[in-house]
Amino acid sequence: MRRAIPCLASLALLLFATSAQASGVNLTWVRCYGDGGVPNRAFACNANAGTNLLVGSFAFDSTLRMVQGMEFTIDLTTAAPSLPAWWQFKNTGACRQTAMNFNTAANPNDVVCVDWANGQASGGIGAYTVGTQGPNTAQIRGVEAVPSSAYMDLPAGLEYFSFNILVSNVKTTGLSSCGGCTVPACLALSSMKIYTDSGNSFVMLTTPANGTRSNYVSWQGGDGVVPFPNGTCAGFDTAGFAVNTNVVGRGTVGRSRTKTQYPPGSPISLFALPSAGARFVAWSGDTASTEDTLNIVVTRALSYTATFESDPADAPMLQSVTDEPGDQGGFVRLHWSPSPLDAPAFAGLLCCYSVQRQSATAPGDPWTSVAALPASAQPSYDLPAQTPADSTASDPALYHFRVVALADSGSAAWTSNALVGYSVDNIAPPAPASVSGSMASGVATFFWPAVDVPDLSHYAIYRDLEAVPPTDAAHRIATTTLTGYTDSPGAFAHYLVSAVDVHGNEGLATPFIPVNPVGVDGRPVPRALTVGNPAPSPMAGSMSMSIGLPHDMSVTVEVVDTQGRLVRRLNDGAAAAGWLTVSWDARDAQGRQAAAGIYFIRVRTPAGERIKRLAVVP
Repeated sequence: MRRAIPCLASLALLLFATSAQASGVNLTWVRCYGDGGVPNRAFACNANAGTNLLVGSFAFDSTLRMVQGMEFTIDLTTAAPSLPAWWQFKNTGACRQTAMNFNTAANPNDVVCVDWANGQASGGIGAYTVGTQGPNTAQIRGVEAVPSSAYMDLPAGLEYFSFNILVSNVKTTGLSSCGGCTVPACLALSSMKIYTDSGNSFVMLTTPANGTRSNYVSWQGGDGVVPFPNGTCAGFDTAGFAVNTNVVGRGTVGRSRTKTQYPPGSPISLFALPSAGARFVAWSGDTASTEDTLNIVVTRALSYTATFESDPADAPMLQSVTDEPGDQGGFVRLHWSPSPLDAPAFAGLLCCYSVQRQSATAPGDPWTSVAALPASAQPSYDLPAQTPADSTASDPALYHFRVVALADSGSAAWTSNALVGYSVDNIAPPAPASVSGSMASGVATFFWPAVDVPDLSHYAIYRDLEAVPPTDAAHRIATTTLTGYTDSPGAFAHYLVSAVDVHGNEGLATPFIPVNPVGVDGRPVPRALTVGNPAPSPMAGSMSMSIGLPHDMSVTVEVVDTQGRLVRRLNDGAAAAGWLTVSWDARDAQGRQAAAGIYFIRVRTPAGERIKRLAVVP
């Protein structure tokens, strides 16, 4: 076992000369705690030379085996809203350049504090970080270690020297450079991790080894500046008056000096410190103010409340609300930019986004949550949201939409701008399967099977002398909810019938094949069923054919392909004796262009069935 102290006689003298130390850490200026270290440094800030030695040490109440090194953390807080330039150490630059140094050389004049590493430890400052616990704070982290040949056992009950930190008084240039030297500050040795057993285990020390304040020191009389969570730098209470503070919303209140009671006439500054995503609103209580720093003089018991609210700048931005395309209605799609808090730097702050809706015709109605999405640090978001009704000509069905970013704890919300949106049924009903009937003496009567869709509104009927009437308002002669229609054009005409849903979507139109009645072309009624050939054949655009009926009868005329599959029904219903003319525009029942090839016209009547061959070319 290696000895912690090279000289057994010196160890015996130290054990005899000092009382047992409790486990913990010490931080003093100039020397180790047991060798006369001082708790405060009051430096003449008009000087520009010299150093201030900050000394750390530790003790424990049971022997530590095979100690090899340690890490430590020093927290710094100042009596200012933000860290003064004096404490903003830099490796390069104009202010406080190389003004902080580290070493493991024990003071040779110390007799109580033991150099546990016997001069073999080495290390340095691992990090100096500004703003670790607030804008007026910083943190020093350091490490030190010995070579494996110098691992040693440390007996309990002694104070062991750990490190020196030298804070230079140099201000780089000029008396006013690096301002803030006179600002009171407090430095606390918050933790020390001592590695043992070749690094396989460690002991963590976080409490003062001697009394209640041996682990922190002050600068310029900084006792009582804002304390850290472990209570260091709290100072001592003095008889006087209490200053109570409360918070509404998300934020904290900092103090330039923290005491339970302040002597009469004590100056004190209160700082309103918003949490991420919040902003300060106002002070209320014994003083009303909208300034985030409140400077007061304590002459009686005082009470203040700092009110914070969610910062609108951290709300998501709703970019658009558009109809969900290609659906039967009932949904819109929202697109938004995320909250600035939806970022890795604020991991865990937001839980999700809530999409909310409100009627545009009743803006006093409450907002209703209709969809939600987890916050996942995406560059943008989009999400469908349901609507109670779709927009129509009679009711635009407008709704307000907004996106609310919610804190994971449910304690805060950030609400976006609102936009108006509406949903539309984008799917038109299909075309009627067929339109059949007769035309005699300038009167057309035709029928079609019902189109089976839940949102059907009516049927539209178009007429023209051309073989395929245009489906525009000028050629629309009627609308009906029935499945049949009678028109009196007074002459031969062509018709189209389409289905229209309640949102105005109109499907493809189906042509009606009109009848040429007896006497129109002067031909007599045939004595037997007569079916003419389709002409022209081959056909490219349209064809027609005549069917002679010896008496009134039902007539079904269909176009089928070479596999016997139905392509289009041209006529299906009763017809008067005489000549029936049917035509085909080379489209199927859904209005799609038929492929080039061979087709058959099948005519079925009670008087018999006939089949005619037809070629279709591109």
